[in-house]
Amino acid sequence: MRSFGELLTEHLTRAGISDSELARHLGVSRQTIFRWKEGHTARPRVRDDVLKIAARLRLTDAERDELLLAAGFAPLNANVSSIAPAPSSNAPSTPTPPAEASSPERLPAQSRTRPLRLGLMLVAIVLILGVAISVTLLVTRENWQFRTATPFVTPLAASSEQVILLGRLRAEGGDAPNYDVTARLRQAIEREMDAARMERVRVILSPGEITDRQTAEAMRTRAGAEIVAWGSYQGGTTRLFITSAAAPNPPPLQFNSASNDDVRALALSLVAQIASKRGQTDAARAALTQAGALPNLAPDLGAYLSTQQAALK
Repeated sequence: MRSFGELLTEHLTRAGISDSELARHLGVSRQTIFRWKEGHTARPRVRDDVLKIAARLRLTDAERDELLLAAGFAPLNANVSSIAPAPSSNAPSTPTPPAEASSPERLPAQSRTRPLRLGLMLVAIVLILGVAISVTLLVTRENWQFRTATPFVTPLAASSEQVILLGRLRAEGGDAPNYDVTARLRQAIEREMDAARMERVRVILSPGEITDRQTAEAMRTRAGAEIVAWGSYQGGTTRLFITSAAAPNPPPLQFNSASNDDVRALALSLVAQIASKRGQTDAARAALTQAGALPNLAPDLGAYLSTQQAALK
């Protein structure tokens, strides 16, 4: 089975669509598309992103379902006919001459083909199950440790990179927004990291929610992450905790996740933290200056940016 990156590269080339054009269509950075193609990031985390890719590249139903499976999502066609077609009893077969009344011995030969068909169908079913199990193992390989009692036996962060661990935000009532709050934050963080040319920074989504500081700090340490961002939302109001080695017990930041300025300011504040950790003080100041210039920021964000600016002096 081909990887998501191989399929995406093939379909993009065939459609004549650039990485930048697809990135604008999805609302992600061009670097994100590059990571998918090269396998640095195995696949999209949001199923809707794969469906948007399929629609933009005008994939057939079979190609769309193959791309969904490669990304670790269930196909829209429950029969998965595009991946491992099972032989059909309705499929046209090689015509055989009609049995003559004087040749009754041909009937047993025809009957003997039925077990063969059943055997082929059984083999096809086994193959489909094998593909499904393989895809499931691939999807869970990176994140399985989150589900254990002691996650991250070995760090997820390589020695040459820095990891931001983003916990899936939990809903706490109110009218649900018409967007994925966690995915919106992740895309903004990746976009600002790319714009600031912060290479070797990876944003990882936890498969579950982080509900307390102790869990957040344990996950940060065991994953080798530089920062853990976690919290909850109620309607458009988001409460986010940003845990790091320097600030293991931070107060929550309350902001409007529907506001592009608030979300961008938050992402820029994380760029500043990564840059500061690397000793790139000028880059950190530039990120904070951009964030501070955004209009109508939530009070918590404004105070948070001021604290970061003071720490750089």
